[in-house]
Amino acid sequence: MAIYALLDSPSVTGAYRFAIDPGEQTVVKVDCRLFLRREVRKLGIAPLTSMFYHGENTARWFNDFRPETHDSDGLLLNFASGEWFWRPFDNPVRCT
Repeated sequence: MAIYALLDSPSVTGAYRFAIDPGEQTVVKVDCRLFLRREVRKLGIAPLTSMFYHGENTARWFNDFRPETHDSDGLLLNFASGEWFWRPFDNPVRCT
């Protein structure tokens, strides 16, 4: 199944295509094209519904009976150059 979406804001416009392949492990491939309407000094990227409280990479201890509380382990980006970039999520006491 394919779902199409448009982004329209004062700073950026764009189009998205979500290709959904259901199964035991549902896979969603996201393609997008973004066009900046003006200079953007700080660009934020966030998932639609992801949450992260603590997981296997968390340095802090949490009083929680669950070993991990999240639905995403990290962020994986693939650049046009072919380079892949992975960063695990964490919930630090403070940002550095």
